Amino acid sequence: MERHADAPKAKKSKITQQFDKPKNEGEGSYEGTRAYDASVREFVESGSVEEAAEAAKQAVDGAENAELVEAETIGKRGGTDIERGSDTRRGRA
Repeated sequence: MERHADAPKAKKSKITQQFDKPKNEGEGSYEGTRAYDASVREFVESGSVEEAAEAAKQAVDGAENAELVEAETIGKRGGTDIERGSDTRRGRA
């Protein structure tokens, strides 16, 4: 069966439309990775790496050290919010 150039296109079914939508890639998404890589590349090419490294060294060696160590400890606990006493990983309040 031949289709004429002026014939209307058939509408896509709802099932076909679902496959055309971008999928939720979840953790480790390709789009997120590309965006991160692009921003890192832009930062490195800006020439600000040495300046940022020196600022970080001063923060670690200076008065901010205790605050940074506390933040690291909280981060290593895996997503718990210690100040509010809630554990959002398992839907607990």
